[in-house]
Amino acid sequence: MVTDAQAEEEPRGPAAGARICTPTDVAAQYRRHHESLAKVAARFFEGKRPDAAENAVMDVMLRLTESAKAGELTDKGEDWGPYLRRAVRNSCVDIVRREKREREHFPQGDPELERIVDLDPLGDAIAQQHSTRWQVARLKSALATLDESELLIIWLTFWKGATDKQIGDRIGTSGQAVGQRKKTILRKLLKEVTKDE
Repeated sequence: MVTDAQAEEEPRGPAAGARICTPTDVAAQYRRHHESLAKVAARFFEGKRPDAAENAVMDVMLRLTESAKAGELTDKGEDWGPYLRRAVRNSCVDIVRREKREREHFPQGDPELERIVDLDPLGDAIAQQHSTRWQVARLKSALATLDESELLIIWLTFWKGATDKQIGDRIGTSGQAVGQRKKTILRKLLKEVTKDE
């Protein structure tokens, strides 16, 4: 248990008794730690987004400068490095979350989408779309290889939502047999769709 005398001797909180920083102090910390902070942000984005990495560092420094101007920033002493690295990582996470919200806010085909800066500078999304279109085209030709009863099972399962037992009752077999046959059909389709990859 802490006595009143101990509480007075050991002030709580990181800001207790600490010196209030000025914008000049923030500038000095920026010069001192910029290189290591840039590396932290670059690692977060796996070296693929140098613009976002630099924005993360600048966002942190801007917030610190505003806090210093308002007299709300206290000196961290020897803890500046870990404090700034943690702040930069959090800023990187905020950038990713903000971009995700923008993508959700502007769905594909929305004319407002053109106002968003390219979030895929390496073209990964375009390559994925091309691959998906190619697989859909292959699926159509793969479905053409199925016989009539196989097509019926696929249609009842995926378009009508029928259970294996319901399908079995309709085609005159057990639900377990339908389940086994469905697995075989799906493996056959997967093999056709991915055979040239």
